[in-house]
Amino acid sequence: MIKVNILNLNGFLKVINQCHGRVMMVSPEGRKINITRRYLLQNELERQFEERGNFLPLSVRFFQ
Repeated sequence: MIKVNILNLNGFLKVINQCHGRVMMVSPEGRKINITRRYLLQNELERQFEERGNFLPLSVRFFQ
């Protein structure tokens, strides 16, 4: 698992959506949620990003 602080969400999502495997966001409760090409979920991440003042801390895992 990697913990990242997203400062450029559009660039991050562009890279994530180009991945061939799954990129899983790990929730604070430990749930793993695939965010690769999940546009409704990505819209929610954009809302959170804007709410936090263009900053979004995430924990992610990468799978092939």
